Amino acid sequence: MPAAVSASPFSPSPFPRCPRALIAVLAALGSACADPGAKFDEFLARTADAGGEQTTEQEDDAATSASDQTLPDPEKLTGTYLSVTSFTGAPLSPILNRLELTASRSGTGDYALSMRFQPLAFADRMTQVGSPSGPFETAVQADGEYITDPLRFDTPGRANPLLMIDSLSDLSLHGALTKRQEDENGKVTFFCGTLSGQLVTPLTQTLTGTFTAQRIGDSSDYPEPVINCSMDPAGSL
Repeated sequence: MPAAVSASPFSPSPFPRCPRALIAVLAALGSACADPGAKFDEFLARTADAGGEQTTEQEDDAATSASDQTLPDPEKLTGTYLSVTSFTGAPLSPILNRLELTASRSGTGDYALSMRFQPLAFADRMTQVGSPSGPFETAVQADGEYITDPLRFDTPGRANPLLMIDSLSDLSLHGALTKRQEDENGKVTFFCGTLSGQLVTPLTQTLTGTFTAQRIGDSSDYPEPVINCSMDPAGSL
């Protein structure tokens, strides 16, 4: 007589019933916690206060923070970033991707982004796992704001510290490129925003949260992930 197989939250989808651990995670993701948009609003207000005469310390800050209403030159934004997606209810356990971002401006002045996301293992936050999602194209408004259409993310279990099984989600990202951080050469090093959408599989669940993008200067040395526009650190491994 074959041995019985017990249900486990680490079993691949599909599965016959919802494990208790999965129910707990989904309940946390759907809980009414602090508004993730508040962090983004704080970031916008903070970077808008750089006018007037500056002290030496403020000048140092200004070298790494853009506060005007101009869009960055596309070549200063284009590059490779550590993308951190953090969800309301479990913000310290984000999903990480290696983001290949290309910015462009047409002859008529239209600004656009092309994004490709490669999932990273949550065990070390560097190893690429699964297949990339994208490329996704989105337009940027003249004031720097953008809201993407829902982007389909295919996240393998090894990249998902919350569910630990393969999942699909449709997420819309909202940000403002006029509010960003730059290095002394004007190259964008950080931008952020909020997200909303839906977990599609293994179950359906409304999702909200935040996202950040930190430029990767050295492919062998990723930055420490931060989860929101206040640059709060992610939980430890």
